[in-house]
Amino acid sequence: MVRIHTEIYTENLEGHLVIYGWQKHYKILLKELHGEGLSGFSKTIIVIQTDSHAKMEDLGSHIYSLPGSGDFEEDLRSANIQKAETLIISSFAKSSRQERAWEAHAILISLLAKKLNPRVRVVVDIPFGNNVEHLLNAGVDEVICGEEFCSMLAASTMINPGITFFFREILSTQYGNEFYCAPFVTSQYIGKTYMVALEEIKEDKNALLLGIMRRKNILVNPQFLTIEKGDMAILLCEKRPSQL
Repeated sequence: MVRIHTEIYTENLEGHLVIYGWQKHYKILLKELHGEGLSGFSKTIIVIQTDSHAKMEDLGSHIYSLPGSGDFEEDLRSANIQKAETLIISSFAKSSRQERAWEAHAILISLLAKKLNPRVRVVVDIPFGNNVEHLLNAGVDEVICGEEFCSMLAASTMINPGITFFFREILSTQYGNEFYCAPFVTSQYIGKTYMVALEEIKEDKNALLLGIMRRKNILVNPQFLTIEKGDMAILLCEKRPSQL
């Protein structure tokens, strides 16, 4: 592991990841991105610092820090959001009282990012789950709510003791099997039923087909479904299949 870099010419970047605002738990995020399961991951990560007191040492290679100016558009341009692949917007809200102000900032940052790069994928990380619908309606692609996920996991382990070990295994890129989303791009599976595709993918790729993503709708273990062009396979396997 190496210290985070503070100098980079962002105009030459393309397909990179931008993190707007730093949180301590993002150290785990960066560790997971460089896990064994993602050994081929080499995308540059730009962190726009909104807190000058945040410590960001020994986080990994391909990671660069830019000081935030307070001007959202200027910050996004400095990170070359025009050519970025993904933007993660971090919440500064420490209590429910700060949620409303932060939500307005997150929506504005998202709108500016989409204006500068309509293809950028925007993910918002929030501690509270009160504003998910507002953010999605504003054009955010995905919302991660740690409080909500933790509560769901706590309920699951009360009903099914030991289930947390399973989730730790499949969510970590450090070892074992992981989740992958892969498009159906060949005619091998398109037109076949889910059950037939499940059996063939397990035999051909040693991957378990858990479900299908169809136009942002998640269909888990569907009983009756035929694979269509444009469907995404949700897989559990050790390595991402080359193609389906």
